[in-house]
Amino acid sequence: MTTTTKLQDLKDYLRTLENRIYNFELDPDDYIDSYNELLDEEDVEICGMSYSTSHVLKEVDPTAYRCGLIDYIDGIDVEENEEYIELVEEKENLEFEIEELALVNRETYYKEYLEKACHLTKDQIKLISKGMMQY
Repeated sequence: MTTTTKLQDLKDYLRTLENRIYNFELDPDDYIDSYNELLDEEDVEICGMSYSTSHVLKEVDPTAYRCGLIDYIDGIDVEENEEYIELVEEKENLEFEIEELALVNRETYYKEYLEKACHLTKDQIKLISKGMMQY
């Protein structure tokens, strides 16, 4: 695989990652336990029996339970989600890798240009790269 092809593949994957980050949504099912804990700070008493609030709400009015769960999730900062953080870190690492590969690609292009178009030897090109010779 050429560096140009690899560079293009990395840029394509970067666009995919950016799209995933931009469209990232929290999954309500991942937050059921914490939502239930919030609801269950106090029990509900029915006919002298105690029940967890989350259980009663879920059984008596599942729509209200689900709406409450969605409202609960809306209050969570997506940037604190572990999966989101991993996506952002992967994107940053990929951007760095693309920059490095693009630099190598440019250096290779200019070395080939100097060799072919300017009829310089590899030793002369090395001296130019090191700043020891001017063209």
